[in-house]
Amino acid sequence: MGEARGEEKGPAGVSLSLPWPRDQVLTFALELGIVTAVLLVGGIAMRRRGRLAMGRRLFVGTGISGFICAISVLAAYTIAPTLPTPYVPFTAQFEQNPVPNTTENIAAGRTVFQQSCVLCHGIEGRGDGVAALTMNPRPVNLQLHVPQHPDGFIHYWIANGVPGTQMPAWKDTLSDTQIWQVVRYLRELAAGRP
Repeated sequence: MGEARGEEKGPAGVSLSLPWPRDQVLTFALELGIVTAVLLVGGIAMRRRGRLAMGRRLFVGTGISGFICAISVLAAYTIAPTLPTPYVPFTAQFEQNPVPNTTENIAAGRTVFQQSCVLCHGIEGRGDGVAALTMNPRPVNLQLHVPQHPDGFIHYWIANGVPGTQMPAWKDTLSDTQIWQVVRYLRELAAGRP
């Protein structure tokens, strides 16, 4: 989506995002998890050999690195997913889709998508619509992008548009229910059930 990397601020002027994308944060957490395991094994070995002070130090190191590893994983699944995508209010990730997951709502979402979104995102939502070739940046592949974000993020981007792209704000054109129906349809589309 846009090129914003945490420089946009929320209403209070505070940005809650990391300067790294989720995969880099998870890689760091995995590496730190390995270090934690090595420290733990080393601490157990030292304790068995009678070197209690060294074993204690290694156990303290294990606790510290384990704590940092846990914080990294937590950050990867809460703050980092918003990158490199533009600002979204922190509370948007907790919004639940109020529209029931019924075939009628999915069909209504499909209709709105076909009327309003296909030109840019394409029939299958792959970012290959007729107008996509003239856009910079090109529309995202929704089949890949939608599963990476909570419903509240998708709703926010549809309603408010995406700064730095040609994605318009639809909140003045579509009702809130229609936007949530589109979110329902996009989940089905991303799951391969169009």
